[in-house]
Amino acid sequence: MMKNLFFSFLLFLAGTSLMAQIQITGTVYSKDSKETLPGVTVLAEGTNQGTITDLDGKFALTVNPNATLKFSYVGYKPVEVQVNGQTSLEVILEIDNELLDEVVVVGYGVQKKSDVTGALVSISGEEMQESHQQNIASILQGRAAGVTVTSNSGSPGRDEEINIRGISSINGSPPLWIVDGVPTTAGVNPLDIKSMEILKDASSTAIYGSKGANGVILITTKKGSKGAMHINYENRFSWGQLYKKLDLTTAKQWAKLRSEAYSNASLPIPPSLDGPFGDGTDWQDAITRTAASTNHYLSFSGGAEKLTWFMSANYNDQEGIIQKSDAQTVDIRLNTSTKMNKWLKVGENFSFSGGTTHLINEDDEWNAVMMEAIAIDPITKVKKEDGSWDGSKFNTIANPVAHLDRTKNESRDYSLGGNVFANITFLKDFSFTSRFGYYQTFSNGYDWKPTFFVKTGEENSQTSVSRDYYEGKDWVFTNFLTWRHDYGKHDLKVMAGTEAERNYGEWFGVTASDLISEAEHLIFIDNATGNQAASAYGLASDVRYISYFGRLNYNFAEKYFLTANFRRQGSSMFGPDNRWGNFPSASVGWRIDRENFMKSIDLVTNLKLRVGYGMSGNDMALQPYSYYATSQAGQRYVIGNKIVDGVSFPRIPNSELHWEEKTSLNVGVDLAIWDDRFTFSGDFFIDKTGQMLYDPDLPGHVGTQEMPFTNVASMKNTGYEFVVGYKNNYKKFKYNFKFNFSQIKNEVLSLGSATYIPAVTFMQLGYISHTEVGHPMASFYGYLTDGLFQNQAEVDAYVDPDGNPIQPNAAPGDIRYKADADGKLITDFIGSPFPDFTAGLNMNFEYKGFTLLMFFYGVYGNEIFNATKFYNFNSSVRYNVDASLMGRWLLEGDTDDPNMARLNLNDANNSLRSDRFVEDGSYLRLKNLQVEYNIPEKLFSKIDISSLRVFVGVDNAFTLTKYSGFDPEIGIGYNNNPLDRGIDRARYPSPRTFYVGLNLAF
Repeated sequence: MMKNLFFSFLLFLAGTSLMAQIQITGTVYSKDSKETLPGVTVLAEGTNQGTITDLDGKFALTVNPNATLKFSYVGYKPVEVQVNGQTSLEVILEIDNELLDEVVVVGYGVQKKSDVTGALVSISGEEMQESHQQNIASILQGRAAGVTVTSNSGSPGRDEEINIRGISSINGSPPLWIVDGVPTTAGVNPLDIKSMEILKDASSTAIYGSKGANGVILITTKKGSKGAMHINYENRFSWGQLYKKLDLTTAKQWAKLRSEAYSNASLPIPPSLDGPFGDGTDWQDAITRTAASTNHYLSFSGGAEKLTWFMSANYNDQEGIIQKSDAQTVDIRLNTSTKMNKWLKVGENFSFSGGTTHLINEDDEWNAVMMEAIAIDPITKVKKEDGSWDGSKFNTIANPVAHLDRTKNESRDYSLGGNVFANITFLKDFSFTSRFGYYQTFSNGYDWKPTFFVKTGEENSQTSVSRDYYEGKDWVFTNFLTWRHDYGKHDLKVMAGTEAERNYGEWFGVTASDLISEAEHLIFIDNATGNQAASAYGLASDVRYISYFGRLNYNFAEKYFLTANFRRQGSSMFGPDNRWGNFPSASVGWRIDRENFMKSIDLVTNLKLRVGYGMSGNDMALQPYSYYATSQAGQRYVIGNKIVDGVSFPRIPNSELHWEEKTSLNVGVDLAIWDDRFTFSGDFFIDKTGQMLYDPDLPGHVGTQEMPFTNVASMKNTGYEFVVGYKNNYKKFKYNFKFNFSQIKNEVLSLGSATYIPAVTFMQLGYISHTEVGHPMASFYGYLTDGLFQNQAEVDAYVDPDGNPIQPNAAPGDIRYKADADGKLITDFIGSPFPDFTAGLNMNFEYKGFTLLMFFYGVYGNEIFNATKFYNFNSSVRYNVDASLMGRWLLEGDTDDPNMARLNLNDANNSLRSDRFVEDGSYLRLKNLQVEYNIPEKLFSKIDISSLRVFVGVDNAFTLTKYSGFDPEIGIGYNNNPLDRGIDRARYPSPRTFYVGLNLAF
């Protein structure tokens, strides 16, 4: 009997399990937007039956009539629904604000964005990659308030200048780059980036000590995840063109103006200026080209239960718009992570970057190719009839096409490194991280000069070859312990650690002459017959740091927040008595929206007040061993009527050198309303750098070549910045806008005993840059123009109190310069390279698979010292000139514009360094315009492709500006002098670039 009952029970269970299943269909909606949600995971609980919703949010699944379906989607609260025999469902998912509370990377850890009390900008990898750019700096420009990115050159391989909240020191202020927890100067492919955080105030950066004074950029690269392997391929093909040409005179026009200059100087006109002439040579066309570039990117990622991995490779081949300039680079990355057991996780992040760059002479007032192209006369031809190079008969400017032809300057650069790490968790609330990072960089420079003869003065009779080599070895060993515990409404987190770092670099070079052959395969130093007289040069540096650091995070009831950081750091850059510096910071935050009195205001989803203050240091101005009296070999002395080899001590030592100290006060507010559709974040800050390192001019009687650095100067940056965002959708049309604005005022507070710092010369103009207390650093300084003398009576009447002519060499049509009451010409500040404000606007529109991106960037209120006017508005007409000089001064009343002064071959009046060289550098640029189409999955569902996107776009689409030069975006000079900024030497222009591409994912 019992046996029969048991058998009947088994039959009942089997019949139940084999009961006919049903197919259920449905649609998933967002409660917030009322729109359907694609990609929602639908799973029958307790089974492996599941699916995901399609592009229209629909799903179909065969399940048991009594099944429970679980719906989950990133950023939304999961929902469980009982089927109960239903065949159709409508499911609504609600946004999970806790999950949407983004986790951001901070110094030596992570933090919920809602808990952040300092000034921080977070940019996701998706945001960075949507514009399909290959350069991080280009992506950053205009996308982060308070971060200024300026292109120094449009040449392939040249870096942009990045400053966070202005220039914090007269010695330069590049930010610290941290990649996967390790400081590095090696570049990162934007397609490999998962997230980027920019720490802007000292309350955030003080934990990095001396290297955090100028801001910190934290990059986290992509990692693998558990599941099937994912493959991503992206290709971009582009072609760039010269965006703007200068309007210079034709050969016929130039000959006319040159002849007039001779006549006004009472000199006979040479026969070489007798026509007929046509348009002549367009040298700008002769040296430029349409530059083709291509980029290929391939990545693989995946993982198992305990191991995840990500690897990628990128190849970029970029031509420059000026001939003979190009760059080819290869980037490889491998990231792995292994969970050894419940308490130990280990991994590594490895990268390799290498490439070759072919360089041309640029940004040089004497021999830069672009300067030659706008200065050489248009009568001269590229080549003579016999095929040899032509040379100018009218000036000393070299033939720029011939110059490019003989240019053979190559740089090969490689970087190899990464880090290994271990994370240990124990005793529930403790975790320990140990990380060792190592980067090795190599750079090989090759340059050779062949023999040539174009004309007298444009010739070289001796071949020479140069080889430069640099090797850098940097390592950092970091260990820190973290403890976190919740006590009801009290959340406490404490971190403490130590870090050791070494930066070693060695550079040397050799130049030899008289090669046995100019054949390209024989251009080596060993083949130089003059190698016995070769010159060798080099240097080495070894800098070491040791640090102890800690951080305290506390919040009460998710409403009141406190963050305190401290770092004690020792540096070998300073003498034994001043090596250690202490860098504390603290910041507080108040989530006002979580107070009881705000609960009835549903409109506000976030309202936070932030206040922070901190101190960081800087030692970047110093060369290693500056506190010692270092010697310099190669000197010779006469002792006892004999010449003997010896050494000199060019700089006086200063054992009292210590850290530059930067203090920062930041007050900020964050606001979100309408379910985070509208967001605002604004900050006001005061940054002051004291004890700034400066080496003043040396009195001649001291007897040494260089003064020691001293901690005497100070400078202040004051400003405010804000970001406004709005996003919404109407049915299938989605859109979002993000606008950011930054205003920074720079002021020099002290230079010690020095009155001012003169810097940066150009030809015969003298010092252009002038740094003085009470003014922005690197301001422009010169004479003040006051129109043109219209007649001889005005010239004769312009005298000092004693009746002496103020401008004795002037004549009608010449520039009149302002003078003081004593009759001395006035020199004063005539402009600043720093803008009144910068702004960026990002717009994104999506509709049925199409995406339109538009990005505008604007700069307002800065001036540019247009040094090209020394050539193109030169009254002597020794060089090619701007076509507007056809409207020059000829007779009284023609014009009062100082740029239109009369022509005179022997001009001694009109080329003084003055405000006529200074122009408004404001501009508004459409930096990026792009259309992308996400091809529907149903078109390729049978070939296992998860997504296929195609895109077309243009960079630097157009620029609105009053500036007359090639490009109003003028950064730091070619010698990287922080005081050399905003001076246009016909820099390599940034091209307008058109591109097409595709992104394919499996």
